[in-house]
Amino acid sequence: MAVFGFSTYLAYEHDRDEDNAYITTIFAGSITGLFHLGNILGAHRTVRYRNARDRNYFLKPVREAALDLDY
Repeated sequence: MAVFGFSTYLAYEHDRDEDNAYITTIFAGSITGLFHLGNILGAHRTVRYRNARDRNYFLKPVREAALDLDY
């Protein structure tokens, strides 16, 4: 992300110095934003998987004990 952010900054500096229409900056910023969004979605998916795995791990003994009641 740092490389993409720095590339966006360099594109901005170039467009500003050359009095361009900031097309390069928009392109670089869009790519940076897409990678950042991908990181956020990947982190969300990982957390959901981890929470489900941990929930099953900790609740397995409780379920077994509840279903194996001997009266």
